[in-house]
Amino acid sequence: MRPRAVGLMFALVAATTRLAAQDDGGEKPPRIEPDGVKIDVEKPDERIPHSEEAGPGAPRIDPERLRTNVDQDWSSYRTPEALEARMNALSASGDAARRAEAISIAASGADGLRFLVSCLGHGNLQVEDAATYALVGAGPAAIPVVSSALSHPHFRVRARAARVLERLGPAASSEAGPILDALLDENSYVRECAVDAVLAVAGPTPDVVQALSESLGDPDSFVRQRAARALGRLGPGAPSAVDRLAVSLELER
Repeated sequence: MRPRAVGLMFALVAATTRLAAQDDGGEKPPRIEPDGVKIDVEKPDERIPHSEEAGPGAPRIDPERLRTNVDQDWSSYRTPEALEARMNALSASGDAARRAEAISIAASGADGLRFLVSCLGHGNLQVEDAATYALVGAGPAAIPVVSSALSHPHFRVRARAARVLERLGPAASSEAGPILDALLDENSYVRECAVDAVLAVAGPTPDVVQALSESLGDPDSFVRQRAARALGRLGPGAPSAVDRLAVSLELER
């Protein structure tokens, strides 16, 4: 297949998948983070699944493979008493003061970083944003604890952790494995975030291209859309995904 034809196929799949996601019937308008990221997740039956009549060659992911292996250390995590009062400061301050407080907590060491990771699922978007900002700013020191949060029991923490790793980019390349695992998380929004993160962190390695190609068969249309866009950015540079994209195009039409 000629390079130009391959490039057009990538663009067409991304556009077609985007239209499919926009046309998901009964979907409620998502809540938006300040950076434009959707955080509310609709019920699975409100999204477009792959056709059950797509045939045996359809590149589908078996829903039984979608699961989260929860880290028991996170399940038993309790905020240290020394940081309890600082939670009030994070919740009550203005944006600038909130970020400054979060940066100060990050600088306090391992307990502070772990506390900020737990704040990624706080429920108050301003607190979550401040924690995200401070963890990204902490750089390599935050990478191990943020990566471990991909196994946190709260899906919002897992999704935000993937976003932090995405922003850290190649500096977090040692955590490509856990991010690849997150492409099969039981929560569709976590899988969406992992699609963006794995490419930013690991680049277009054969394992990443293969995993994103498999995500074109995700049960959720938003994940399929993200995977098509990610592969579309690679264009003809990901020839191993061409056949998969061609089948996906037929499924999404």
